[in-house]
Amino acid sequence: MAERMVKANGIDIWTEDFGNPDDIPILLVMGASAQASRWDDGFVAGLVDGGRYVIWFDNRDTGQSTTFDLEQESYGLALMDEENRSEKLRGISTPTIVIHGTEDPILPYPHGEATVEAIEGSRMVTLDRVGQS
Repeated sequence: MAERMVKANGIDIWTEDFGNPDDIPILLVMGASAQASRWDDGFVAGLVDGGRYVIWFDNRDTGQSTTFDLEQESYGLALMDEENRSEKLRGISTPTIVIHGTEDPILPYPHGEATVEAIEGSRMVTLDRVGQS
């Protein structure tokens, strides 16, 4: 288990990994307003025991990652949507499953659909009547 700060685009993103880096990697992405530590430890242990190298991170403005004063720094959903459609997202070539709830008040369901459209070969797992708390 190793914690790291990754610097990208002028911000620090806190990450932690579990398992053997030579195993199949899986990146756990927590909801937009929650820390990585919200993932269940038993779930993560099960992935590692199943031969997966697990990486999780704190989103921007959560946990140990860079936090901005939202009154001074603008970062709206329109920008997030634009970034999800960026060439970087289209350049993902690893097998990808997007898991998204239909009742997400922070990133509504169409954001998940747009992500699946942008990543060639990806697929969607829809969680009916699930949102963020």
